[in-house]
Amino acid sequence: FPDQAVTPSELMKNADIALYEAKAANRGSWRIFDKTMRSALERRERLAAALQRDLSAERLTIALQPQVSLVDGRHIGFEALARWKLNGQAISPAEFIPIAEETGLIIQLGTFVMEKALASVSAMEKDGFAFGMIGINVAAAQLKDDGFVTRVAAMLEKYRIAPARLELEITENVLLDRGVDMIASSLDALHRLGVRIALDDFGTGYASLIHLKRFPVDRLKIDRSFIDDVEISLDSAAISRAIIGLAHSLGLDVVAEGVETERQLAFLREHGCRYGQ
Repeated sequence: FPDQAVTPSELMKNADIALYEAKAANRGSWRIFDKTMRSALERRERLAAALQRDLSAERLTIALQPQVSLVDGRHIGFEALARWKLNGQAISPAEFIPIAEETGLIIQLGTFVMEKALASVSAMEKDGFAFGMIGINVAAAQLKDDGFVTRVAAMLEKYRIAPARLELEITENVLLDRGVDMIASSLDALHRLGVRIALDDFGTGYASLIHLKRFPVDRLKIDRSFIDDVEISLDSAAISRAIIGLAHSLGLDVVAEGVETERQLAFLREHGCRYGQ
């Protein structure tokens, strides 16, 4: 005061915004308010309200990103990715997914994506195209929901898709959630149902390798941040080789995300990575 606010209520609101930013960062963090924080918070609030409206109206869509065998090039499946346009402008999933998690919309969003994805691949199958497998991201909140496993089973039956053709993808950070026992129970139940589990963005989170023993993981996914520069970065190359070796030694499949160049493809083939996306 008076640089950042001229009334007590405005001063307190700005301090509260700084507090929100500090809480969103690492534990024990602190933040000094600046005007960009207010504009960022106001944008989050606008997007949250719009996301709720568009989800209720089913105005979101999905993209299906193909997965292929790097051995012979054949199609093996898809990953379903949520897509959202607001007033004709694409909103990045990196922005709207965290908003969905913060506002409690993630269960509704996850249900929407799964329904759309299973309906899409079911339609493909009816048209004579063998879609292979369908990968769908799930959040901690979904896995902690008592009815989640039942809903998954019901959707698979509705679209006549064998459980083994569904792969649910979780990030390493999901395994660090405070409700980890409930998450483990859901994952075990899904695995007994026949659904496959993939650990997404492997190597970018904070999960311990012990989680590969505790949870029923079938496949590791190498994050695209390592693949992007795998042909020029010694670190990315070493990490990618290590993940491939770790997966194979544990009897797990491994898929590299974001494969876009011939040199990336050649590297992955040379080091025994069998699948790419």
